[in-house]
Amino acid sequence: MSRSLRPSRQISNLLYSSIPRNYSTEAPKASVKLIAEIRKRIEGTSLTKAREALQATNNDLQAALEWLEKDIAVSGAAKAAKLQGRTTGEGLIALAILGRGGWNEKGRPQGVRAAMIELNCETDFVARNSLFVDLAQDVAYSAAYLTEPSTGDSLVKQLTVDALSDAPMMSSNPASTPSAISISESIRNGIAKLGEKISLRRACTLISDPLQDPSLGLA
Repeated sequence: MSRSLRPSRQISNLLYSSIPRNYSTEAPKASVKLIAEIRKRIEGTSLTKAREALQATNNDLQAALEWLEKDIAVSGAAKAAKLQGRTTGEGLIALAILGRGGWNEKGRPQGVRAAMIELNCETDFVARNSLFVDLAQDVAYSAAYLTEPSTGDSLVKQLTVDALSDAPMMSSNPASTPSAISISESIRNGIAKLGEKISLRRACTLISDPLQDPSLGLA
């Protein structure tokens, strides 16, 4: 005589509790306020990228900013390599003047410190973009700020693109956060944001120490 075997209630509960259950693993919703703050701090950041950064860092603003910087650096390098063969026939010539020479309002002599650079891109559409304009202006400002006075007869000094590209990028906007990246890295970041090849073509500076006149007691 056969009997049907049924598991006891304790065994049934044990079997049921051992069955894996699905839990929600959705990323936290990105804060609208933090998205706006990220786009304010890193100009050119899309809504999608800002949201992705916050979701990846659990709405930690500082961590999200660092995440974005790394993402921009990686995507910029990849895009730069992909666009290497393209022609950059458009662009801007930027001028930065930090010192105009002559005398200041206190009657003290001032030196001359200025730089001019040419930054190229593929289209005039990008050349007019505020991100590209700011990039060109910052490169010119960095060249004027960092270059030493010429020791030759000419006050105008031609800068090699390689040397300038390795120099630290300095912002012409005093309200901006100081950057710790080079000019070449800033250009790659611009490529990542604007989607076009960007290249620094040439640069020169005009640097002169203040004039010294012994008759005025300024020597």
